Amino acid sequence: MIFVSHALPVNVPDEPRLDRQNVWDGLVLKANNALPFVPSMTFCEVTERHSDAVFDRDIDFRGARFTERITLEAPYRVTFTRIAGPVLGTIANEIETTDDGDLTLRFSFALVIHGVAGGSAEDADRGIEQIHVAEIGVESRHSQGIRDAGTRSQAQDLDDGAVQASHDFRRGAARRHDAAP
Repeated sequence: MIFVSHALPVNVPDEPRLDRQNVWDGLVLKANNALPFVPSMTFCEVTERHSDAVFDRDIDFRGARFTERITLEAPYRVTFTRIAGPVLGTIANEIETTDDGDLTLRFSFALVIHGVAGGSAEDADRGIEQIHVAEIGVESRHSQGIRDAGTRSQAQDLDDGAVQASHDFRRGAARRHDAAP
């Protein structure tokens, strides 16, 4: 099993401050259509709604098809449970608060790869790959997408890592917050 967890600060100096609701709104958008948030995803379609807070979607990620059950736990966590595909398990996106009252966005992965023995060298190699994705790619793209949801080209063009993505994340959510009625 691969387990990776990594948190990013939501707010940084000299950028508009986001509150929990701003970040939550971005996570809900991502749950319904992850394409602007995850450049390695080429297909995302909600296939069944079980309730307002639970639904299934099919995705194509890195050339493989998956079915995920999404659970929205407002206003702090979205859980993506892989129920079909070559990699099963759970991915959680959680809004947390530090002891100092600052918001962070945590990305956690608990995944099992079909055909790969847990604890094997291949499992370890895949785990290292997931750590790299978590620390460099996933959260920077998520932050960018949440910050400026719906602008897939900006998310794809982002090559400056998590720091630049965090700045863009803050600007986009602040713009949406200012434009809200």
